[in-house]
Amino acid sequence: MKKKVYTVLIAALTLLVLGCEDFLDRKPLGRYTTETYPTGGLTQFIYGMYSDLRLYGVHAWPYVGVVSIRSDDADKGSTPTDGAQSQAPYDDFTLLPNHGLTLTFYRDNYRAINKCNVVLQQSDSLRSEISEEEYNMARAEARFVRGYLYFNLVRAFGGVPKVDDLITDSDNFNVPRASKEEIYTLIEQDLLYAAGILPPTWGAAFIGRPTRGSAQGLLAKVYLYQQRWAESLQMSQNVIASGFYNLNTPYNVIFTEAGENTSESVFEIQAIRNESYNFGIEYVVGQGIRGTGAMDLGWGFNSPSVQLVNAYESGDPRQDHTILFQGEVTPYGEIVPPLDGVPNVRYNQKVYTNPTYRAAAGSRFGHWMNVRILRYADVLLMAAEAANELNQTSNALDYLEQVRARARGGNASVLPQITETNQALLRDHIRHERRIELAMEHERFFDIVRWGIAETVLHAAGKTNFVVGKHELLPIPQEEIDRSDGVLIQNPGY
Repeated sequence: MKKKVYTVLIAALTLLVLGCEDFLDRKPLGRYTTETYPTGGLTQFIYGMYSDLRLYGVHAWPYVGVVSIRSDDADKGSTPTDGAQSQAPYDDFTLLPNHGLTLTFYRDNYRAINKCNVVLQQSDSLRSEISEEEYNMARAEARFVRGYLYFNLVRAFGGVPKVDDLITDSDNFNVPRASKEEIYTLIEQDLLYAAGILPPTWGAAFIGRPTRGSAQGLLAKVYLYQQRWAESLQMSQNVIASGFYNLNTPYNVIFTEAGENTSESVFEIQAIRNESYNFGIEYVVGQGIRGTGAMDLGWGFNSPSVQLVNAYESGDPRQDHTILFQGEVTPYGEIVPPLDGVPNVRYNQKVYTNPTYRAAAGSRFGHWMNVRILRYADVLLMAAEAANELNQTSNALDYLEQVRARARGGNASVLPQITETNQALLRDHIRHERRIELAMEHERFFDIVRWGIAETVLHAAGKTNFVVGKHELLPIPQEEIDRSDGVLIQNPGY
């Protein structure tokens, strides 16, 4: 069957009024436009594909709600009324099928997938005009990005429509959902292809493009989610053995400008630094400190929870580099102010940016920051988890210690080395380390779901509306079901 999907996924995509009520009044920037595409060959289509990784629904405000606010490590934040229709349903598990941000997340991811398919189609169309190397590389990049986007969709919704060729028929809305297993097979095929073609590293002119390690690292996670432990471990070890990645970047530097595209970065979304824009990347602004005057840096959503605060071991320096508290002096010498009407007293420090950016842009919203998607520490912790499940205790302990050693930073009085050899107890240590090392980095909700502990930890965090068998997945947007004439089937419980 020729695979197609809905017109709404590729055209007439606008920001929805059900998004963050204050946030959507702002002009979204940090994106390519057709006027900025280079001409000739495949370049314009490749640029368009990467540009769509910064779409509002792909890596901005809907994304933060889907991947973070649903977890026990984050609360909605901001004022009680702001985001009451957009972000609060993620926080308290009252999502309905007509939820605006979820629709935007769904549509924008398919729009970005279509850009990948454009690259694949154009590479075939231009094959006689380009080199074999350019042809293969373009396809590898497109299939990596497509695999990544489908991984986000399948984790969020389960089975979704499978679109692996270019959308050409705008009248065909009747495409059923593929099974979760079919989507995982497509992801695996895409990433295996990409891993076989992509280079181990790129030159400075192409910084930020996916590498062989990016594909292998993401594939390790795809296997991990399916409990394919041996394959996950092998892919993680491929990244480790490559020698291109390390933990030399101090933890407090990772989320600064100096920490972008370092040897710890396996893949990150590139942001535009353009001082003619006075509004930076939307991913950052929505989570920025909500204060007054010069310290009114955003809307204060995605507030680190008290459960996350209490999860840190005594003296763990990572807490100071993950959470900003009201009254705290920031790494750049600013003071986090209290604000009447904003009950959350904590902010995500991993999106706090250098004030010189704001000064250069002439705006307190002038944030520029890459979105970190996959770090080497994550790869090591995936390797530790898979090794433990395979009873390779020594390897698991070694990978775990590498992460903790960097975190303790030479201070032997904190974060003692883990020596536990009981598989179940070591599993708990590894899960704890993932929570802390990757706190506020898009992993926690999906982790607790795949571990089967979501109900326990979310109810303990006061998110008692979570229902097993329902809230692990988002509702399929009702508008998409209606457009399919009912061919799309809703997830259970909605």
